[in-house]
Amino acid sequence: MRDHDKVYDSEDELFQRNENFIANVDLVEDISIADRGTARYGINKFSDLSAEELQQRAGLNLNWKGIRVLKDNFGSSLQEDNNRTELEKQSVNTAINWKKREPKSLDWRDKGVISKVKNQGRCSSCWAFSSVGVVEAMNAIARNDLVELSVQQLVDCDKSNEGCEGGIMDNAFDYIIQNGGVESEGDYPYRGYQSDSGCKVNAGDTKTKYGLKKYTRITKGGEEEMKKWVAQHGPLSVGINANGIFFYTGGIIDLNKVSCNPKDQNHALIVVGYGEEKSRFG
Repeated sequence: MRDHDKVYDSEDELFQRNENFIANVDLVEDISIADRGTARYGINKFSDLSAEELQQRAGLNLNWKGIRVLKDNFGSSLQEDNNRTELEKQSVNTAINWKKREPKSLDWRDKGVISKVKNQGRCSSCWAFSSVGVVEAMNAIARNDLVELSVQQLVDCDKSNEGCEGGIMDNAFDYIIQNGGVESEGDYPYRGYQSDSGCKVNAGDTKTKYGLKKYTRITKGGEEEMKKWVAQHGPLSVGINANGIFFYTGGIIDLNKVSCNPKDQNHALIVVGYGEEKSRFG
């Protein structure tokens, strides 16, 4: 409690938090044993939260009626057009041309195209952060100019998703396409909750918007397919099973499908690079 500035309102809450803590300590132990990589897990500020509260800090929702098949073709270049900046319809195969083969390791953060890590708070808006982050990165790769874009606009305005109750990235990309893009973070800042007054995007305003015309879901192929895509085109918007990741402290995660079922995705993020590191088994 002292280490993480925890204060509880009642003995009942203290009891429940202690129960949560015990359950999470057991989870940390189980995951630490199951992980075959170099990952480390430990006690932190999330350790007194319930499973429901942890999920609230994620937000990818693959089990609701709004989910459908992802569309094809993600754009790869940008152009200015009055007050709108768009990812143009261009072959993704020409996005990035390395002189030889793709590098053995790559981190797009080192290229200055990834904005700073943000805290979504208690709003289940990971789907919006992931979608917007990819558009930011593609913009920066094409224009050599990193502009932080509005996650809050998707939370407030994208009615195909559920705001702070969760969502999926393909719906977010569709919203960006159909509504002329998203404003900058400076013009529409993140609040961590849905605005009571609703969407604050006004028709006919002169604020610059950043959008896309096309996107794609890469074919199934595991890590090698992801590596190839990230090298040739840029960062990826992906879903993961985040069970246990709240207690991650470092290293490379390597969990099997029993401990980390890929069908139970509940969090969205961005793949910004790749590399190799030996596991604890060499």
